[in-house]
Amino acid sequence: MADQHDRPRPRSPVRRRVPARADDPPGPAPGDRRRRVLPVVAAVGSARRRAQPGGLDAAGRASEQEGPRRLLPGLDLWPNTAGQDRRERLGLIRYGKRLRSAAAAALKPSTQELTSAGEDHTVLAESGFSLWKVAAWVSTEGSFLQARRSPRQSAPSGSLPARGNHRRARGPLSASAGGATTSGTRETDQAIKAYTKANPKVTVKPQPGEWDSYWDKLSTEVAGKNAPDVIQMDMAYISQYAKNGTLLDLSQYGVDTSKFASGTVDAGKIDGKLVGVNAGINSLTMMADPELFEKAGVDLPDDTKWTWDDYLNISVELQAKGPAGTTGTQCAFPTDNLLQIWLRQNGKDLYTADGLAFDAEDLTTYLNMMVEFMNAGAMPTASAINEEVGKSMDQSAFGMGKQGFALYWSNQLAAINEASGKTMTMLRPPTVAGDSTQRNAWYKASMLWSGYAGTKNPEAVGKLINWWVNNPACANICLDERGVPANTEMVKAIEPKLTDAGKATVKYLDDIKPELGKTPPAPPPGSSEIGDIMQRHTNDILFGKDKPETAAPKIISELQAAIKNAQ
Repeated sequence: MADQHDRPRPRSPVRRRVPARADDPPGPAPGDRRRRVLPVVAAVGSARRRAQPGGLDAAGRASEQEGPRRLLPGLDLWPNTAGQDRRERLGLIRYGKRLRSAAAAALKPSTQELTSAGEDHTVLAESGFSLWKVAAWVSTEGSFLQARRSPRQSAPSGSLPARGNHRRARGPLSASAGGATTSGTRETDQAIKAYTKANPKVTVKPQPGEWDSYWDKLSTEVAGKNAPDVIQMDMAYISQYAKNGTLLDLSQYGVDTSKFASGTVDAGKIDGKLVGVNAGINSLTMMADPELFEKAGVDLPDDTKWTWDDYLNISVELQAKGPAGTTGTQCAFPTDNLLQIWLRQNGKDLYTADGLAFDAEDLTTYLNMMVEFMNAGAMPTASAINEEVGKSMDQSAFGMGKQGFALYWSNQLAAINEASGKTMTMLRPPTVAGDSTQRNAWYKASMLWSGYAGTKNPEAVGKLINWWVNNPACANICLDERGVPANTEMVKAIEPKLTDAGKATVKYLDDIKPELGKTPPAPPPGSSEIGDIMQRHTNDILFGKDKPETAAPKIISELQAAIKNAQ
C-alpha cells in the first residue's frame, strides 16, 4: 500500500520485497518496500573479494575498474551500487567488532594519507560523500568511522557548521522530496516559486527524487552531514532519524499546529519533540468496484456494520457469480496495514514506542483468517497472488475490473479511478464487532515535513514549513497532492477546487471522525523490515510450506531482532 507514502504512485496493491513510499499502492503498505541501506561498506583484508561494479569519476562517468578500491593499506572500500542486493552488502561486514577495530587501526593515523589518495575519491563521490570527509560504514547497525580533512585542506563552501552553531550561518535552503508524482513535482516547484516571490531574500533549491532511491540518498547525506535543510519524511523512518539526532525540533522555530485536525499532530512527535509536521492526512479504506458488484448481482455491504465474516462471504459470492476470471478480494493479509486494522479492533496495535505491541498468539489468529479466505475461495490462488506482485495499478486485477475489493489509502482514490477508468467506492474496512464506531481507526500522515538538525538556517526552515502547512496560497497550489491538509481551514479553502475524487476523500475522512482512536506511535527503528518478513512467511503459508502456528513465532522473532539491531 502506499502509506506513503500514501502517494498515488501507480503500483499494484500487493508488493514484493522491494524497498516501501510513501504509503504507496495498496498492497503491502509502504512498509513492504522498506529496507535499511548502507552507503558504503569497508572490508578489511581479502573479505569477500567478489567482483563489484566500479565507482564514478569526478565527472560522473562510470569507472571501468571492478572490485573494491584500496582506501588505505589493509582497508578496501566497496561502492554501494544501485543494483546490489542488501544481503550481499551485509555479507561484506560480518566481521563485526573485529572489522571495526581493524578499520579503526587503519584509519586512525592516516588522515593525511587520505587527503592525498585522489584516485579513491571516485568511489567516495559515487556514494555521495564530500571529498574532504569520508564515512565508512562498518556495522549492520549503521555505526561508522569518520576521517576528517587534514588541517591543510580547505573546507568546501557548503560545509555544515557544528550542531548548535546555527544563528550566524546564512545561505540557500535545500528541500528534499521523494516519491512525488509528475504533477506533485510541478506543484511543489510552483509552491516554492510562490514562497520565494513573497520572501525574495530566501533561496530554496528543491531536490526531487524517486521513492526507491530517495531513502538511500538521504541515508548517505545524513552520514556525510550534508542532508537537505527541509526533508520530506515518512512515518516508517521518522523515529529512526529522530532518535539519532538528525531532525530539528520544529516547535522551537515557529511552526503552528493549532488549527490541525485532532489526531494529526502527535504522529510527528518523538520523545516530546515535534520533529515532523503532517503534510497531508489519509486513512485506510476498502475500495470496492461497484460495476463488478452490479454485474455479479451482489449488493455492496453496509460499511458501518459489516464484519470480517461478511467480508469473507461477500468475496466468495463475488468470485462465484462474477464474470469469468473474477476474484473476490485482493490478498492484503501479508501487509502490515491490514494487520494493524485488525489488531486495533482487538485492542492491540502494531508497535509501542520501542517494540512490538502484539504477540505470536495474535498473529497466529490473523494468519489463520488468511488461510480461511484462501480455502473458501474468497481471493486468488497463491500463484495468482504472486503474479499480481509488481503490476501497475492499471494492470492489477482490481484496476482491470476483475476483483471486487482492494485495500488502499484514501488519497489513492483519484489514481485508481484514473488507472481503471471507473469510479471506485471507498468503504470502511470490516470490523470485528460489526460496528464501525468500535474499529479504533486513525488518521495517518501521508508524509511529513522535517528539518535537518545540522541546518545553517533553522529559523528559515521553520518559516518555510509553517508556510507550507498553514498558508492559503500554498494550499491552493498543492490542493490535495500530499493528502488532505491537516489544517482544517486549508481544507475549507481548497475543497471547491478539488476533483470529484478529492471531494469524496474529504467526505470519507470527515465521516470517520467519530470512529478515530488514539494516534498510533511512530514505528520504531528497524520495523521497516516487517514488509519483507511478512511477505516471505505468508508466501510459505499460502503455498502450503508452513502453517500459521509455526510461522507466527518466526515472524515475531525476526521482527524483534530487526528492531533490536537498529537500536
